[in-house]
Amino acid sequence: MVLLATAQALLISPTRLAHPVRMLIDPGSELTRIAQQLTLLLGLMPSDSRIPIIGVGNVPSGSTKGTVEISLRSTHSDDQVNLHAHVLPSLTVELPPVTISSQSWPHIADLDLADPEHLSPGRIDILGEADSYGLIIKPGVRAGQPGQPIAIQTIFGWAVLGPITQSPHSSPAHQHHLISNSHLHELITRFWEVEEVPSTHQESLSAEEAECEAHFIATHSRDSSGRYIVRLPFKSNAPPLGHSKGIA
Repeated sequence: MVLLATAQALLISPTRLAHPVRMLIDPGSELTRIAQQLTLLLGLMPSDSRIPIIGVGNVPSGSTKGTVEISLRSTHSDDQVNLHAHVLPSLTVELPPVTISSQSWPHIADLDLADPEHLSPGRIDILGEADSYGLIIKPGVRAGQPGQPIAIQTIFGWAVLGPITQSPHSSPAHQHHLISNSHLHELITRFWEVEEVPSTHQESLSAEEAECEAHFIATHSRDSSGRYIVRLPFKSNAPPLGHSKGIA
């Protein structure tokens, strides 16, 4: 299992109240994102902005619901960072996805952690982007033994990330990831609906269509070159064409 770098911070609301939030520090993201539920709770008014979100496999994942300007303050110091955040209805699953048993890592035992609850699943309110990474990260790095996580220094404290080894006495945890994309699902469903042959094909044919299909089955053949040959169908009891013989 791998820990991702999470941090607890204080979001300063328009009324100057400090609201606790949990952040995922993600240098691989191009945008800072904030959960829409949090903006509604704090009365943040997003500007009118829509940016399409492309996920894994170049799959469209909807679009942003505007942008807000936010200020995040450390719980350990007066350090503060201002971010331009894009609003999304949902950010990610709880992280970590399962509860991790407490372990002894001497190299981080004396550190003020950015997220003291980094071993317990919790909601992510904000996803930090690559642009803000340089504003958040400080020079310090603590590394332990191979297979142990490292700690990176941030303005919010020390964030823990990297591989971990579960205790041999802990119960096995099975992690399953599901990517739900309603737009993609709808497109695939419509494709198969168009391609699917109706189960009541014969019943859906009109009398003329049924007669035409029976004519094809009775008269078609295939020559030596692979071409299909079929006799032209003629309507029975067709109305007279009129006096066109002389003109023809």
